[in-house]
Amino acid sequence: MDVEYGGNGALNADDAVPGLDVLQEANHPVWLWDLHRQRISWGNGAALSFWQEETLLDLIEHEFDPADPMAALFSDIQQSGPNETGLYPVTLDLLDGRRPVTLRCRLLMLDDGQPGILAELAEEASTETGRFTRFGQMVEQAPLALSLFDLEGQLLYQNPKADRLLGRSTAHSSLAALLGDSNLAEVLLGKAARSGTASRLVEVKTSETKGAAPFLCRLTLRKVEDPETGASAVVALWRDAAMRNAALETAAGEKAELQALLDAVSDFQWRMAYRDGAMRFTAMSEGFEALTGVKAETLEGLSFEELALRENVELPPALRQALSGGSPWRDIELAWTKGDCAENKDALYLSLSAVPLRTREGRQTGWAGIGKRTAPPQRKAPPALSEDIALFETLKFGVLLLDAKGTVTGANAYARQIFNIPLHGMPVCESFSAQDRTTIEGELAALHAEAKLAPEKDDTGLSVLLPAARTRTGTDQPLRLFLFDRAAEGAPRPLAVFFKTSSEELSRAETMRSSLAQAQSALKRKSDVTANIAHELRTPLNAILGFSEIMRDERFGPVENEKYKGYIANIHKSGQYLLSLINDFLDLSKVEAGGFTPNFEQVELLPLLEDCLELIRPAANEQNVIVRSDAQEDLPPVVADRRSLRQVILNLLSNAVKFTPEGGQVSLSAETDEAGNLLITVKDTGVGMDEADLRRAMEPYGQGRLGAARSGGTGLGLPLSRALCEANHASFAISSVPGEGTEIIITFPSTQVLLG
Repeated sequence: MDVEYGGNGALNADDAVPGLDVLQEANHPVWLWDLHRQRISWGNGAALSFWQEETLLDLIEHEFDPADPMAALFSDIQQSGPNETGLYPVTLDLLDGRRPVTLRCRLLMLDDGQPGILAELAEEASTETGRFTRFGQMVEQAPLALSLFDLEGQLLYQNPKADRLLGRSTAHSSLAALLGDSNLAEVLLGKAARSGTASRLVEVKTSETKGAAPFLCRLTLRKVEDPETGASAVVALWRDAAMRNAALETAAGEKAELQALLDAVSDFQWRMAYRDGAMRFTAMSEGFEALTGVKAETLEGLSFEELALRENVELPPALRQALSGGSPWRDIELAWTKGDCAENKDALYLSLSAVPLRTREGRQTGWAGIGKRTAPPQRKAPPALSEDIALFETLKFGVLLLDAKGTVTGANAYARQIFNIPLHGMPVCESFSAQDRTTIEGELAALHAEAKLAPEKDDTGLSVLLPAARTRTGTDQPLRLFLFDRAAEGAPRPLAVFFKTSSEELSRAETMRSSLAQAQSALKRKSDVTANIAHELRTPLNAILGFSEIMRDERFGPVENEKYKGYIANIHKSGQYLLSLINDFLDLSKVEAGGFTPNFEQVELLPLLEDCLELIRPAANEQNVIVRSDAQEDLPPVVADRRSLRQVILNLLSNAVKFTPEGGQVSLSAETDEAGNLLITVKDTGVGMDEADLRRAMEPYGQGRLGAARSGGTGLGLPLSRALCEANHASFAISSVPGEGTEIIITFPSTQVLLG
């Protein structure tokens, strides 16, 4: 056991305290007192004799009442500190009597971070064995099983605890009868008479309570004076060894279970204790070195601040705040640089959690915590398309929505066709020349100053030039801009920019405002009608599907007419087709009306693609179509809406299988290009389409001529897939050749690809 010595009067340069290995060989009694647990935690050989215990485990198990004179003395020393001499007179309650002694006491810190006291027996007032008084009352109330024997081993008295353990039939019996071995009883009694104590693990034979079979018991004999006769006698202390061993095994098992639980929920565990005015590491499990490359023992004795300075680790404010408080905390991230080498900048991220350690009085003494490796912070996903911008998607002029700082938060399709740069999150002024930038900044400042009056001005707009490098055509593009403050719509001072190319310039800004209001009203009406249609159609359709399924499965009796069976199957199949049509129609309408809000998250593509392939293979096998997968092994995750992306892949694979003749092939591949973009490709060797068919297939309810001849599809698969791709900020490109097949490429820009 390692200890730290400290405290006023406990240690100085002229009074050095030797280590426990030296104290172990001392002739005088020395023991360590655990102030937190109120018990002795270590003692040398002389201490075992002094306390009349056979082994160190017996000494550690020696129980003390909080009101015990020694326990009370040590608590006072902890509260007020040691005196100048470190010497304290005290009367100890020993099993063979009360004994006045003088103890030398020193405050110290135990190896588990708890406070303790090193006690040495300085002098004894008397070495004579004291007389017990009122022996019967004392033994009667003792928490241990005690018996009193004469020197011949005849039982004189035993308390209720001994009655329950040994059985009442042992009254007027002897130690030899209990042990079933007269020689052993004689040896133990002789040793107790000579040296004052004897201890041994014995088998006790009794017919009561424990049954006929003997049981293991730790027997400790101590020589005393019989208070009734004045003759020498022997006190026997009985402790059920099986119970103690079971308790030790239970404790060890619980400790192992707790460690297994900690290992399951964490990669390493750590502890801190209050030392030298700061919380310092006292323990760190081996998992820490495996993660960081830093040996755990090198951190012991360091505070978090010293750790951060030595390892060049930046402590986050949340961790500093948690350490300064006294409440449990969890999942605070800490960025760590792996390895001891300064050139190695392989950062890993640790998630730390901890609970405070406290004394019974509630004083915090340290922290017990766990740590685990966590994923790097996700790269921020591109801002989702503003719900407002969906109202402007079909307008034939450009719309940019800005926040109060002039940063683009949304752009409609017309604007995206003109600009060849990402618009989300970009200050609108940065797209233009330096001269135009100054002009636009001035107009934005004026809008903030004039607030809601700006839209009412008779404004012909600003003439600006979009440089060729910013356009999709690669040529300079003159634009006419109109800026509006949208605070009147209830938003916190957002702005809007409407523009047309100069060749199609609007005469007045109010014309655009009127068109926007009409578009918003029309889309709202369409959305309301769609919702009503869905409700009206789905209610009877669910009944049709449910009842037709019951009849098809003949749950209430057989349908004997085979034609009826065929009709029922057709009803159920047609109902499923109609439900699929309604669902696709609703999904497409929701996207077009801006009612679809993607739930962006980090999506691992390989499992998603494999799942889609497994779902489509049964249909492909029925048509004898080969389905192949060719995905990059180290495919990085993307920022997308998982559910809608899965729907897109399934739609495209289903179409590819449906329109591929027997013996054909469908392939699904995914890879990253040199620019960091991620491409998902679905290719088939099916019937294909010419340009006219392709335009028709990309319109809602439209189908190519060859496709319509092969399948009764809804004509919504491709338009819905394209709409969902755009909602995920991905591009959708399709090419097809009649008789050779179709290829569709979904491209996620590099800003949404989470490269390692």
